[in-house]
Formats: sequence, C-alpha cells, structure tokens
Amino acid sequence: MDVGDFLSCRSERLPSAKHKPPSRSGQPYDPEKPLPCCAMPQPQAPAIRPASGLGDCRTQRNLSEEGRAQSRAIGDRFRANGISSAAVYSSQWCRCLDTARLLGIGEIVPLDLLNSFFGDSSAGEERTAALLAWLRWQRFGGPAVLVTHQVNITGLTGEVPDSGEMIIVRIHEADPVQVIGHVAAPA
Repeated sequence: MDVGDFLSCRSERLPSAKHKPPSRSGQPYDPEKPLPCCAMPQPQAPAIRPASGLGDCRTQRNLSEEGRAQSRAIGDRFRANGISSAAVYSSQWCRCLDTARLLGIGEIVPLDLLNSFFGDSSAGEERTAALLAWLRWQRFGGPAVLVTHQVNITGLTGEVPDSGEMIIVRIHEADPVQVIGHVAAPA
C-alpha cells in the first residue's frame, strides 16, 4: 500500500454543528465504493512530563527532533506520490497539531473527536463510536489524513500502529472500519 492510493478519493462534506467543513464538491456519495482515509499517530514524542491539559504545550509531550523530521518526511512522501493537498484533521494535542503542520499538505482542522482518551479507557467505546459516526457523515473528495493517537486508532481499527505509521482505512456506511493497508514511518 502506498500513499498514492489516496489519489482516487473524492470529497463532499456534510455540515456539522461543531465542526465547520470545507466547501462541498457536489459529487455523489456511493456507499458501495467507500473511499480511503489515512489515520496516523504522531511520530516520536518522548514522555518527559505529565500533561496538564490542552492549553499549554509546555506541559505536554511534544515531538522530538526525530519526530519533527519524521513528520516532514511523511509530508514529502505524500508529495512524492502526487498528493500536495489533503483534508487534514488533527487531535488538539500540541504534538498532533505540530505533526499536521509539518506534513505541509493542507489546512489543519483541529477535531476534538481525535483527542486521546488514554487514561480514561471507560470513554474509549463512546469516543470511538462518535468518531466513527462523524467519519460516516464525511464525504472526502481527496486524501483525508487524521493525525491522532495510538489509542484512538486502535479503538477505531483494532490495529496498534507504530509512531508515525499510517493506517489506510475505508469507512463504510454500516460495516466496521476496513483496514486496507499500512505505510511504515520513515526511518
């Protein structure tokens, strides 16, 4: 699986009360042909201090220099495969927002549904169901990248990704999320 497989995506976003979507493409959605989406955890972010919340990056785990280099390399990989623009949704945690920015492939939409529920496993099922419902309402007209956390991706797909690994999925109207490929993090 290569990131070039995103080239066949289409977009038509439905409005959401909480999340303002980009403009609609007007292309019809065919539930028989669900389109691929990429979910990835942030690259290397060493645990050096306990997080005290979303508001202050100084209190959070942040990308290491290696993580920043991996983020840029992932963006380069997208561009090398003809993807210079994508819908990029990110967790509101600083390390995810930094990853999304360093990809350099599109405007970042912070999305609370992508925030980690690590430390509150009781919220996992409800948060995953809400994210899946939101994804099912989206009509991506091009590549869609979700920068989130391992626990969120595992909840959504059942897969445990490495830091910076991309998991390519199809979101079906009613069926479970279908994992259609993996793209390893750059070395």
